[in-house]
This record gives sequence, C-alpha cells and structure tokens, in this order.
Amino acid sequence: MISMIPKIQRHSVPSFAGAVLLAAACSLAATASPQQQSDATDSVPREWLERLDRADRASVDMLVGFEAPALPTDATWIGASPGSLESLRGKVVVLQSFNTRSSGRRAADRLAASLDESSPKDLAVVLVHTPDGADKASTVLERQPIAYPVLVDANGAICDAYGFFKRPTNLVIDRQGNVRYAGLTPDGVAAAVAQLGREKFDPDQPPKKREAPKVDAPAAAFPTFNAPVGRARDLRGQRAPEFTVDRWLTGAANPGNRLLVVDFFATWCGPCIAAVPHMNSLAAAYPQDVCVIGLTDESKSKFDTGLVKINKKMRDFGYALASDPQGRFKSGFAVQAIPHVAIISPDGIVRWQGHPNSLDDAAMRSLIQANRAMVSAAGGAAGGDGTPPKRWTGGRS
Repeated sequence: MISMIPKIQRHSVPSFAGAVLLAAACSLAATASPQQQSDATDSVPREWLERLDRADRASVDMLVGFEAPALPTDATWIGASPGSLESLRGKVVVLQSFNTRSSGRRAADRLAASLDESSPKDLAVVLVHTPDGADKASTVLERQPIAYPVLVDANGAICDAYGFFKRPTNLVIDRQGNVRYAGLTPDGVAAAVAQLGREKFDPDQPPKKREAPKVDAPAAAFPTFNAPVGRARDLRGQRAPEFTVDRWLTGAANPGNRLLVVDFFATWCGPCIAAVPHMNSLAAAYPQDVCVIGLTDESKSKFDTGLVKINKKMRDFGYALASDPQGRFKSGFAVQAIPHVAIISPDGIVRWQGHPNSLDDAAMRSLIQANRAMVSAAGGAAGGDGTPPKRWTGGRS
C-alpha cells in the first residue's frame, strides 16, 4: 500500500464525499433469470429515494450491485440473531440503521409500518443500531420493544462496512445476496421488497463480488503543469510539507489513496468564499478519487464569527474543514496570498498548485487517471478499496 503524507491524521470525512448518480438497481419481471436480474441496471424511481446528504448517499451507493458485506459473527444482538447473510440467501433482506433516540427510533417504526402483509413471507429485516446511544440500547428496547432483531454496533465497524452514519438509512439485498437498493424511504423499501420478492432465486448463482483492480500496464506518469502558482513556493514534483491541523471544524478527513486537495482559505477572504462553489463541485464530481480539505488559519471562534458575518453556514461547504492558527502547513508552501490550492498524491508528492478557479476538469481528470494507475500498480484501488469510507472507526473530531 502506498504510504500517505507523514503524520496525516487518518480520519474519515462525513461531509464532503460528493453527490453520486441515483443508485442503479436491477428491476426485472419474475421470469427473468438471477443472472439477468443481477446485470440489469434500471434507474431507481425517484419517489423511492430518501433525501440524504451527499456523503451518506455516496457511502451506501458504493455497495449497490455487489455482494453485501457479511454480518459479524461476534456481534451483540437484542433479539434472536437471524443468522449470517449467507444463510439468508434466497430471502429478501433489509438492513436498516437506527438508534434508540427519538428520531432514530422513528425510522425503525416507520419501516415496520410500511412492511405489511403484502411483503414476501421470506423477508428478513435486521436493524443496525449505530454507536450513538448503543450503550443504552438494551435498556431502552427492554422498555420499548421493537419488531425486529437488533444488531448493536458499539464501535462503528459494522456501520462503516454498510456505509451507515448518523442519519438512519438502509440497504435492500436481493435473494442472490447482492445489494440492489440503498437509501430508500420506508415506502420505497416496501416497493423494492415487493419487487425483489417476485424474482427467482438460483442457489447456483453466487453473489457478485467486487473485483480487485487489474494491473495491465505500468503506472501512468503524472502530468506536469507550467502555469505560475501565484504567491507561494512552487513545490510541484517535490515532497509536500508535513500535513498538520490544530483541529477539525467538521468531521476529520481520511484521504486514503485519493488525491488530497487542500484549499488554503479564510472567511474574511472574499475571493476564497467566491471559490467555495467551485470547490464544492470538485468534491461532488470526484468523491472516490479526491479528498478536499479547506484549511484556515483562523481560530474556531474567529471562523464561527466569520461565517456569521458572511451569512454562511457549515453546510455551505461540501467538504471537510480544518483550522491551524499556527499556519504550519501553509508556511511549508510559503503561501502569501489566498485562496491557494495544493494537490498531493498518496505518495506525498505535490502534483498541482494554484488558484482554485484555475483547476479545471481537464487537469483534474488527468491527475485522477495518473493516481488511479499509480495506486493500482501498487496493489491498491482508486479511492481506497471501493468500500464506504470509515466514518466511525476512522475517528471523529
């Protein structure tokens, strides 16, 4: 595996993973074969989809079309364990995340209300309790029982595997064991379950595993850029300074094998704020290849005050934000004027520098292609291993 920038904090990003296309799903008539069902990719009806933020949607959608991650064998259950997902093959399975707080509990109750007598008799529903309040889940559910078995995830590893974070969401798994739908409303779950219940099960057809990347050619060379970088030290082609932050203003970021895109900015800087939509678009367009971090040298209190003055909120930034009043990483680039962006590959080499508005799609795509080739040649996969980001176990601020 390629080593990341020295001492970079290995955390995941709850807020900037980009928006993805509507989840592809297989929807054939009951006469279709399981292989045809698995290969079909019709769009999900829009009315089935829950309104999730970009990071939540991207995380669960990564699993659509592939074998569902296994249920852990040493998990804590409230209620009888339904068994492994392997043992549930042939059934339609719903995994629903929730917690026992009021809003989280409503998600489970709404799901139960939507699954009525028209649902397949061989339906299996598993509730996954997120780490929020997991220590009190048994006590709460003893007073207020719930209709389905509950898998309690105390440390977040299970939720990470399924792409679940703080907002309740779900996965719907077909009879073959593949995730077919993700992030549906309760009514959307009911409709998907009814549809999948009409499909045939072929015990000889295994679930579709995510293939490891193939290396057919040497890693592509990174493109070079000759445009002036602005008022900063030109480190393109050289090792980046040590990436350091004082604190994360959002959830912490884990670039993994993605390109690290650092935007030096501040709330008092008009051009910086004007460039935020461009950075949002970048983060949204390439969530599996690019990790965007906005880095300010404002303190937390000055940053919060600055947001109020410019009438902005944290949700206006579609990527991770961090503060370092000492400006250590910024000093490493000798940045004298912001905004300024630096792009660093997983081997710690600076690949691009300049004003964010100078970073166009052509440059970004060429950098992504080279990074994918480099990571693949090293035995990894672009954007990590293609699984959801570790937003619980990767650490939180």
